Amino acid sequence: MKFYHCRSSYDCIAACPEQAITKGADRFPPMACQSNDLLPGKPEIDLAKCTGCGDCISACPNNALEMVPVTSRGGSVFS
Repeated sequence: MKFYHCRSSYDCIAACPEQAITKGADRFPPMACQSNDLLPGKPEIDLAKCTGCGDCISACPNNALEMVPVTSRGGSVFS
């Protein structure tokens, strides 16, 4: 699973039937930003809980998710 340009709507968290996605910790903005306000945390995926159902992808209003094969160091694909 990959996140692209996530705008932290968190719809993916609510859509996950396995509760495999959680809100990450709030973070400081890049050094170039003039604001000291914390940015909302990005969603984080627990791959041990994720079943690959794709409900999170359908729920994301920003099209920020992509399902990709996860491989071990030996090259086998987890299902």
